[in-house]
Amino acid sequence: MIVAYIGNFVPEHSTENHVRQAWENQGHKVIRVQEGEPEELRNLANRIGEVDLVLWTRTADLAAKSGHRLQWELLAAADRAGVPTVGFHLDRWWGLNREATVWEEPFFRCSTVITADGGHQEQFASVGVNHVWLPPAVSLGETEPGEAVPQYRSRLAFVGSWQPGYHAEWKHRPQLVDWLTKTYPETKFWPRPNQPGIRGADLRNLYASVDVIVGDSCLVGGATNYWSDRIPETIGRGGFLIHPHVDGIEKHFTPAEHLITWPVGDWDALKRAIERAFDDPTWRQEIAARGKAHVIENHTYDVRVNQILGIVGL
Repeated sequence: MIVAYIGNFVPEHSTENHVRQAWENQGHKVIRVQEGEPEELRNLANRIGEVDLVLWTRTADLAAKSGHRLQWELLAAADRAGVPTVGFHLDRWWGLNREATVWEEPFFRCSTVITADGGHQEQFASVGVNHVWLPPAVSLGETEPGEAVPQYRSRLAFVGSWQPGYHAEWKHRPQLVDWLTKTYPETKFWPRPNQPGIRGADLRNLYASVDVIVGDSCLVGGATNYWSDRIPETIGRGGFLIHPHVDGIEKHFTPAEHLITWPVGDWDALKRAIERAFDDPTWRQEIAARGKAHVIENHTYDVRVNQILGIVGL
């Protein structure tokens, strides 16, 4: 198949490049359409009959450079040609200050919109969005083993956005950072202040160097059926992960078998989980190994490619 993929392909380790690689792994040809370059969208609209599928991962500031009119023209051209359009994104919108975007942006009028938010099906349907829930995944190439290295070594770490500036609506994140800092002063937080994010082999090495990873997702509003890519990205690289419990996770992961979960705000439960992981290396290593195998089988972008093709009837 020939897939036209609209997205940001400039960062080497962007979601778009990982997803693109998965399509190519499956033998499909991917035409990269750099978002934010109006001429590339215009060319795609004029050649829409040459592709079998349009995939779109939207970045707000880049999408704004093309303007709504050109995006509507592209969607209309695809519709006339009978070419499915699929919006694919790992974020959530309902309950956050960007919720109005669902009404405003052409992205949400793709023939199918796939996001990691499975807890707001009724809301999506109420505004006419043909939404399908697929949880986040990890690039198959990123599941290669990492190597323990001194620069990343620690018993306990938090990996992700942890400094001020994260979604203000989710008060749990700064509370978690504060609790970890006070309860386990040896906790290492990555990335370090004023340093770029850790990607590629360095990230695999980080997870291989840490005994226990504590994670978090933006679960504001009592979210269900949603979690960030922190789960597959960590577990798929072989990390032992403790993550807040969210209803719906049991549909894709088994707590205490693939990862450990704790009730949001129950700091005593989190401490018990951390202490058990410290005291029983065999237990945590077995969970990490089962979790990684489960992710490789069910939660890579190679798996998602075939799921997407099934969803759109191709």
